[in-house]
Amino acid sequence: MFQFNTGDLSISAAPQAVTAELPERRLGWAVALWFAMPNIRLDRRMPVDLSASNFDAVFQAPQAFSSIEHMVFIQRRLTQGRGVHA
Repeated sequence: MFQFNTGDLSISAAPQAVTAELPERRLGWAVALWFAMPNIRLDRRMPVDLSASNFDAVFQAPQAFSSIEHMVFIQRRLTQGRGVHA
């Protein structure tokens, strides 16, 4: 539950800042998926795994995606076992 402050369960500022950098047409599940998918700009590591240890890299990673459709494309390739490269 990286997105919440442990004391009062309010939303942490770091995930809010990263979410603000995602494409404008972001949807709830697409945002959650972005945090849970391997990311090319993070050496195929998931943003959720790096958000505490390397926030700067996670903050810059949304720039790799031009649209929600691109994120969905990558997720389909991963679930098909085809990797993230076209």
